[in-house]
Amino acid sequence: MKDFISCSKYSGSFETYFSREHIWIRKNIYGLVKLGVDDYAVHSLCNPGVKLLISAVCYIRKGDNLFELEGKSGRLTLYSPIDCKIEFSNPVITWEIIDDPYNDDWIALVLFTGYIYEKNNLFNRDEYTKWLERQYNQSKRVL
Repeated sequence: MKDFISCSKYSGSFETYFSREHIWIRKNIYGLVKLGVDDYAVHSLCNPGVKLLISAVCYIRKGDNLFELEGKSGRLTLYSPIDCKIEFSNPVITWEIIDDPYNDDWIALVLFTGYIYEKNNLFNRDEYTKWLERQYNQSKRVL
């Protein structure tokens, strides 16, 4: 369990932020922002496939349905943590198993002009790890 709580598969050198919606956000060298799903969601659903709920070249608002994960242990709809314009979706990932969530298995490339301001509302890796540990411990108490 500790592996996905500590974002163990994440080894990127680019600045990456995480949302409470289990989505990571990373600005690339071209100014676009990649969105992907974190290890926690992948492990919770037992290696899910992805169904995009958006189409390329559309605007989405923070809180809009972004994509759906479906795995052996259930289904989860994930919502956009930011206002952005979807430029590209990853054509390889649709209904494929996610096994490299922080690299090849990204979900979408977006234009996100508020990156410099909004990143303050997101978690860095250490903050996210602590938040996930608290969430995990709370869920253990409920079960």
